[in-house]
Amino acid sequence: SVGTDIPVVKGVFIHAGAAVDSYSNVTWSTGVGFYPSKKVFIDLAYQNNAFPELNQEFGRSQTLNASISIQW
Repeated sequence: SVGTDIPVVKGVFIHAGAAVDSYSNVTWSTGVGFYPSKKVFIDLAYQNNAFPELNQEFGRSQTLNASISIQW
């Protein structure tokens, strides 16, 4: 797998990544991260075909994720 964070403006990043599993299934992801302070992180993400091993039984999956991290 490979990924990168691209800074847009101070405290805002675009996330992008891709992975290939042992069966040559490709998944990709993207997202945006907001870092309003050194101790607060907000991430929103989307992953396409998140579980390729389940495609035959359930079809392609898509995952949306939202997270907030606070350090203390």
